[in-house]
Amino acid sequence: MNTAQKSAKQFLTQLHLRRFTSSDLEGALSLQGYTVVEFSRVSNTSDVAKLLSALGLADYAASQSAFTYADDNLRIVFLLEHLSEQERLVLLEHELGHICCGHMRQGGLQRAGSNILQEQEANDFAACLASHNRRIFPPWLWAGAAVILLCSAALVLILSGNGKAEAKLEEQTVYVTVSGTKYHRADCYYVEGKDNLIALTVEQARQDGYQPCSHCMSDKEE
Repeated sequence: MNTAQKSAKQFLTQLHLRRFTSSDLEGALSLQGYTVVEFSRVSNTSDVAKLLSALGLADYAASQSAFTYADDNLRIVFLLEHLSEQERLVLLEHELGHICCGHMRQGGLQRAGSNILQEQEANDFAACLASHNRRIFPPWLWAGAAVILLCSAALVLILSGNGKAEAKLEEQTVYVTVSGTKYHRADCYYVEGKDNLIALTVEQARQDGYQPCSHCMSDKEE
């Protein structure tokens, strides 16, 4: 394991080995005393323009997407504005690589390509962080989650259908006799032709304590 990989592992341990976003990386930079300043290659706000000019970085920033500056008074990671979340992650991972691998100990601007070995270390550090983020939510996990969601949706539909069937059954009209304890369908031979029948819904019959007829209602109660 090289220096960049060791530094990345230590950094991830501080993040409790969880998935991180660009905001998390900005928070980690803040803990190390760095401020993220967004800039434009074309037209900056007056405050950013004054800062770049005072540091002698105005021309340099016009050709960069991200760079880090540090001296006795300032610690800044300059980051191009209007980037996607993935672009912010990649650039912040690289700049963190410079910082965590000790490239800023001497202070001053970290120029892209000015030191090939340092750039390689920063790239290795960023690659370790990116690999970690991919491992936290691997593709098979998302596929598994999709299957679970589909199965859940199917189960909801099934239960919904069963619920509707149960509701329909409870609304069905059944018949009881004055002295009987069962409720029956109209064509059941136990009640067919009798004139002392009381019509109820299945729900009403159940509430009144009647039980389904084992002959005519057994298939409806399953």
